[in-house]
Amino acid sequence: NVSITDVLPAGLTYDSDMPSQGSYNTMSGVWSVGTIDSGDTVTLSIDAVVDAGTSDDVITNTISVVNADQTDTNATADDLSESITVENDTDLAVSKTVNDATPNEGETVIFSITIENNGPAQATNVSITDVLPAGLTYDSDMPSQGSYNTMSGVWSVGTIDSGDTVTLTIDAIVDAGTSDDVITNTISVVSADQIDTNATMDDLSESITVENDTDLAVSKTVNDATPNEGETVTFSITIENNGPAQATNV
Repeated sequence: NVSITDVLPAGLTYDSDMPSQGSYNTMSGVWSVGTIDSGDTVTLSIDAVVDAGTSDDVITNTISVVNADQTDTNATADDLSESITVENDTDLAVSKTVNDATPNEGETVIFSITIENNGPAQATNVSITDVLPAGLTYDSDMPSQGSYNTMSGVWSVGTIDSGDTVTLTIDAIVDAGTSDDVITNTISVVSADQIDTNATMDDLSESITVENDTDLAVSKTVNDATPNEGETVTFSITIENNGPAQATNV
Protein backbone atom coordinates (compact mmCIF):
# COMPACT_ATOMS: atom_id res chain seq x y z
CA ASN A 1 0.00 0.00 0.00
CA VAL A 2 2.86 2.36 -0.88
CA SER A 3 1.99 5.81 -2.20
CA ILE A 4 3.70 9.16 -2.55
CA THR A 5 2.29 12.62 -3.25
CA ASP A 6 4.08 14.83 -5.75
CA VAL A 7 2.00 17.84 -6.83
CA LEU A 8 3.61 19.93 -9.57
CA PRO A 9 4.31 23.47 -8.31
CA ALA A 10 3.22 26.72 -9.96
CA GLY A 11 5.25 27.41 -13.09
CA LEU A 12 5.00 23.85 -14.38
CA THR A 13 2.17 22.31 -16.39
CA TYR A 14 1.65 18.55 -16.46
CA ASP A 15 2.30 16.88 -19.80
CA SER A 16 2.56 13.13 -19.27
CA ASP A 17 3.74 10.44 -16.84
CA MET A 18 5.15 6.93 -16.97
CA PRO A 19 5.16 4.75 -13.82
CA SER A 20 6.95 1.42 -13.82
CA GLN A 21 4.21 0.24 -11.43
CA GLY A 22 0.86 1.56 -10.25
CA SER A 23 -0.74 4.77 -11.48
CA TYR A 24 -0.29 8.52 -11.06
CA ASN A 25 -3.29 10.80 -10.42
CA THR A 26 -2.62 14.09 -12.18
CA MET A 27 -5.23 15.95 -10.11
CA SER A 28 -4.17 14.90 -6.61
CA GLY A 29 -0.52 14.23 -7.42
CA VAL A 30 -0.72 10.81 -5.75
CA TRP A 31 1.30 7.96 -7.19
CA SER A 32 -0.42 4.77 -5.98
CA VAL A 33 2.43 2.29 -6.11
CA GLY A 34 1.07 -0.77 -4.28
CA THR A 35 3.47 -3.44 -3.07
CA ILE A 36 7.27 -3.23 -3.33
CA ASP A 37 9.15 -6.40 -2.44
CA SER A 38 12.32 -6.10 -0.39
CA GLY A 39 15.21 -5.29 -2.73
CA ASP A 40 12.97 -4.08 -5.56
CA THR A 41 12.89 -0.59 -7.10
CA VAL A 42 10.03 1.23 -8.81
CA THR A 43 10.11 4.48 -10.77
CA LEU A 44 7.83 7.25 -11.98
CA SER A 45 8.75 9.87 -14.57
CA ILE A 46 6.64 13.02 -14.90
CA ASP A 47 7.02 15.27 -17.94
CA ALA A 48 6.11 18.92 -17.30
CA VAL A 49 6.16 22.00 -19.51
CA VAL A 50 7.84 25.13 -18.10
CA ASP A 51 5.22 27.88 -18.18
CA ALA A 52 5.63 31.15 -20.08
CA GLY A 53 6.45 34.10 -17.87
CA THR A 54 8.68 32.13 -15.48
CA SER A 55 12.06 33.28 -16.79
CA ASP A 56 14.63 33.74 -14.02
CA ASP A 57 12.37 31.90 -11.53
CA VAL A 58 13.60 29.05 -9.32
CA ILE A 59 10.91 26.34 -9.26
CA THR A 60 11.13 23.56 -6.68
CA ASN A 61 9.21 20.29 -7.01
CA THR A 62 8.88 18.48 -3.67
CA ILE A 63 7.42 15.12 -2.68
CA SER A 64 5.15 16.03 0.24
CA VAL A 65 3.93 12.63 1.48
CA VAL A 66 5.36 9.08 1.53
CA ASN A 67 2.96 6.43 2.84
CA ALA A 68 3.07 2.66 3.40
CA ASP A 69 1.51 0.10 5.74
CA GLN A 70 4.91 -0.40 7.33
CA THR A 71 7.03 1.96 9.42
CA ASP A 72 9.70 3.73 7.36
CA THR A 73 12.88 3.79 9.46
CA ASN A 74 14.43 6.37 7.12
CA ALA A 75 17.77 4.67 7.73
CA THR A 76 18.56 5.78 4.19
CA ALA A 77 18.07 9.51 3.82
CA ASP A 78 15.42 10.59 1.33
CA ASP A 79 15.96 13.15 -1.45
CA LEU A 80 12.48 14.62 -1.87
CA SER A 81 13.08 17.88 -3.76
CA GLU A 82 14.52 19.01 -7.06
CA SER A 83 14.82 22.61 -8.29
CA ILE A 84 15.13 24.18 -11.72
CA THR A 85 16.20 27.72 -12.62
CA VAL A 86 14.40 28.96 -15.70
CA GLU A 87 16.71 30.63 -18.20
CA ASN A 88 16.15 34.37 -18.70
CA ASP A 89 17.31 34.65 -22.33
CA THR A 90 15.24 35.66 -25.32
CA ASP A 91 16.01 36.90 -28.81
CA LEU A 92 14.08 40.01 -29.83
CA ALA A 93 14.61 40.59 -33.55
CA VAL A 94 13.83 44.24 -34.31
CA SER A 95 13.61 45.52 -37.88
CA LYS A 96 12.51 48.74 -39.57
CA THR A 97 11.44 49.51 -43.14
CA VAL A 98 10.17 52.62 -44.96
CA ASN A 99 7.67 52.63 -47.81
CA ASP A 100 9.46 55.34 -49.85
CA ALA A 101 13.21 55.97 -49.63
CA THR A 102 13.11 58.99 -51.98
CA PRO A 103 10.06 61.08 -51.06
CA ASN A 104 9.35 64.69 -51.98
CA GLU A 105 8.80 67.50 -49.53
CA GLY A 106 5.30 67.47 -48.14
CA GLU A 107 4.77 63.79 -48.84
CA THR A 108 4.00 61.21 -46.15
CA VAL A 109 6.38 58.34 -45.48
CA ILE A 110 5.47 55.26 -43.43
CA PHE A 111 8.02 53.64 -41.13
CA SER A 112 7.16 50.04 -40.17
CA ILE A 113 8.78 48.54 -37.07
CA THR A 114 8.59 44.80 -36.39
CA ILE A 115 9.58 42.98 -33.20
CA GLU A 116 9.73 39.18 -33.38
CA ASN A 117 10.38 37.13 -30.24
CA ASN A 118 12.49 34.18 -31.32
CA GLY A 119 12.48 32.83 -27.77
CA PRO A 120 13.03 30.76 -25.86
CA ALA A 121 11.68 32.94 -23.03
CA GLN A 122 8.52 34.99 -23.06
CA ALA A 123 9.53 38.67 -23.28
CA THR A 124 7.82 40.92 -20.73
CA ASN A 125 7.74 44.69 -20.26
CA VAL A 126 9.07 45.24 -23.78
CA SER A 127 9.52 48.80 -25.02
CA ILE A 128 11.43 50.58 -27.76
CA THR A 129 12.26 54.25 -28.29
CA ASP A 130 11.92 55.73 -31.77
CA VAL A 131 11.99 59.54 -31.85
CA LEU A 132 11.36 61.08 -35.27
CA PRO A 133 14.40 63.10 -36.40
CA ALA A 134 14.47 66.70 -37.59
CA GLY A 135 12.95 67.01 -41.05
CA LEU A 136 9.99 64.77 -40.27
CA THR A 137 6.71 65.76 -38.60
CA TYR A 138 4.56 63.14 -36.86
CA ASP A 139 1.22 62.46 -38.51
CA SER A 140 -0.20 59.22 -37.06
CA ASP A 141 0.69 55.76 -35.70
CA MET A 142 -0.83 52.29 -35.53
CA PRO A 143 0.56 49.67 -33.11
CA SER A 144 -0.64 46.06 -33.27
CA GLN A 145 -0.12 45.96 -29.50
CA GLY A 146 0.54 48.53 -26.78
CA SER A 147 0.74 52.28 -27.33
CA TYR A 148 3.14 54.83 -28.86
CA ASN A 149 3.93 58.09 -27.06
CA THR A 150 4.42 60.79 -29.67
CA MET A 151 6.30 63.07 -27.26
CA SER A 152 8.86 60.62 -25.87
CA GLY A 153 8.92 58.29 -28.87
CA VAL A 154 8.43 55.27 -26.58
CA TRP A 155 6.42 52.33 -27.86
CA SER A 156 5.24 50.46 -24.74
CA VAL A 157 4.70 46.98 -26.12
CA GLY A 158 4.18 44.82 -23.02
CA THR A 159 4.44 41.04 -23.32
CA ILE A 160 5.51 39.13 -26.44
CA ASP A 161 5.19 35.36 -26.27
CA SER A 162 7.92 33.24 -27.82
CA GLY A 163 7.21 32.93 -31.55
CA ASP A 164 4.96 36.00 -31.70
CA THR A 165 5.47 39.19 -33.73
CA VAL A 166 4.21 42.73 -33.07
CA THR A 167 4.30 45.76 -35.36
CA LEU A 168 4.13 49.55 -35.25
CA THR A 169 3.67 51.92 -38.19
CA ILE A 170 4.50 55.62 -37.89
CA ASP A 171 3.31 58.03 -40.58
CA ALA A 172 5.45 61.16 -40.90
CA ILE A 173 5.33 64.19 -43.23
CA VAL A 174 8.54 65.29 -44.93
CA ASP A 175 9.12 68.92 -43.96
CA ALA A 176 9.47 71.75 -46.46
CA GLY A 177 13.05 72.92 -46.94
CA THR A 178 14.55 69.44 -46.66
CA SER A 179 15.17 68.83 -50.37
CA ASP A 180 18.40 66.90 -50.99
CA ASP A 181 18.68 66.04 -47.28
CA VAL A 182 19.34 62.50 -46.04
CA ILE A 183 17.15 61.89 -43.00
CA THR A 184 17.81 58.84 -40.82
CA ASN A 185 15.25 57.45 -38.37
CA THR A 186 16.89 55.22 -35.72
CA ILE A 187 15.51 53.14 -32.87
CA SER A 188 17.66 54.21 -29.91
CA VAL A 189 16.52 51.85 -27.12
CA VAL A 190 15.19 48.28 -26.97
CA SER A 191 14.40 47.02 -23.45
CA ALA A 192 12.70 44.07 -21.75
CA ASP A 193 12.76 42.25 -18.43
CA GLN A 194 14.73 39.45 -20.09
CA ILE A 195 18.24 39.37 -21.53
CA ASP A 196 18.21 39.90 -25.31
CA THR A 197 20.79 37.53 -26.75
CA ASN A 198 20.70 39.37 -30.09
CA ALA A 199 21.18 36.01 -31.77
CA THR A 200 19.28 37.56 -34.68
CA MET A 201 20.84 40.84 -35.81
CA ASP A 202 18.62 43.91 -35.45
CA ASP A 203 17.96 46.46 -38.20
CA LEU A 204 17.31 49.65 -36.24
CA SER A 205 17.74 52.44 -38.82
CA GLU A 206 16.11 53.53 -42.06
CA SER A 207 17.12 56.52 -44.18
CA ILE A 208 15.31 58.61 -46.76
CA THR A 209 16.79 61.00 -49.32
CA VAL A 210 14.46 63.90 -50.00
CA GLU A 211 14.07 64.60 -53.71
CA ASN A 212 15.53 67.93 -54.89
CA ASP A 213 13.33 68.48 -57.96
CA THR A 214 10.97 71.37 -58.44
CA ASP A 215 9.16 72.97 -61.39
CA LEU A 216 9.53 76.76 -61.63
CA ALA A 217 7.13 78.02 -64.27
CA VAL A 218 8.36 81.48 -65.40
CA SER A 219 6.21 83.66 -67.65
CA LYS A 220 6.30 87.30 -68.84
CA THR A 221 3.58 89.54 -70.23
CA VAL A 222 3.45 93.16 -71.38
CA ASN A 223 0.48 95.42 -70.99
CA ASP A 224 0.85 97.04 -74.46
CA ALA A 225 2.47 95.31 -77.38
CA THR A 226 2.15 98.38 -79.66
CA PRO A 227 3.02 101.47 -77.63
CA ASN A 228 3.76 104.93 -78.95
CA GLU A 229 6.94 106.83 -78.32
CA GLY A 230 6.99 108.35 -74.86
CA GLU A 231 4.44 105.88 -73.49
CA THR A 232 5.16 103.58 -70.55
CA VAL A 233 4.89 99.84 -70.94
CA THR A 234 4.67 97.40 -68.01
CA PHE A 235 6.34 94.00 -68.10
CA SER A 236 4.90 91.46 -65.64
CA ILE A 237 7.06 88.50 -64.64
CA THR A 238 5.48 85.54 -62.82
CA ILE A 239 7.24 82.61 -61.19
CA GLU A 240 5.05 79.73 -60.07
CA ASN A 241 6.51 76.83 -58.09
CA ASN A 242 4.69 73.73 -59.21
CA GLY A 243 6.68 71.62 -56.71
CA PRO A 244 7.21 69.20 -55.35
CA ALA A 245 10.21 70.73 -53.56
CA GLN A 246 10.38 74.12 -51.89
CA ALA A 247 12.51 76.37 -54.13
CA THR A 248 15.26 78.23 -52.27
CA ASN A 249 17.80 80.85 -53.35
CA VAL A 250 15.73 81.59 -56.51
